Amino acid sequence: MRRWHLSFLVLAMGLAALAQNGATAPANSINPADIVGTWELNLRNSNWGNLPPPKSATINVLSYDGREMQWTAEAADEHGNNIAASWKGALDATLVEATGTNGGVYYSFQPSEEGIRETTTFPEGSRITSLATISPDGRTLTLRRHMTSPTRGEADWIEVYEKTAGR
Repeated sequence: MRRWHLSFLVLAMGLAALAQNGATAPANSINPADIVGTWELNLRNSNWGNLPPPKSATINVLSYDGREMQWTAEAADEHGNNIAASWKGALDATLVEATGTNGGVYYSFQPSEEGIRETTTFPEGSRITSLATISPDGRTLTLRRHMTSPTRGEADWIEVYEKTAGR
């Protein structure tokens, strides 16, 4: 369960690298100033389907230049357990291991016409794919996710993040 929540946090970070002026803007037109910053999970506007929502989640996009990205994430899962992770890598679909409370979790990010596609893999065989988009005003990050897991089956959900004030 903790690995699943860690994945959604880390995924959100990479997905934050979406086009600010709509989901179809090319990745090379993204303004890094609109992506870099702190994103807070909006639980009310998110749709968790049949999955238990976390208590909280925050993504800090530390750097983004269209070719590489670095982020950190923190969350409290549905039981209140704290989860932290960080990731740095190229936006070329190469899986790179995240560092943090859970080992063996790998992320990849790749720009597409729709936004940023993300893949997360876990040691037990679970896989989450996501598409991230940013609202035209650059203040809302939406992550549409699909999970396939040998223990939890398949699930779809939507996470909505808002950029914090002053960032």
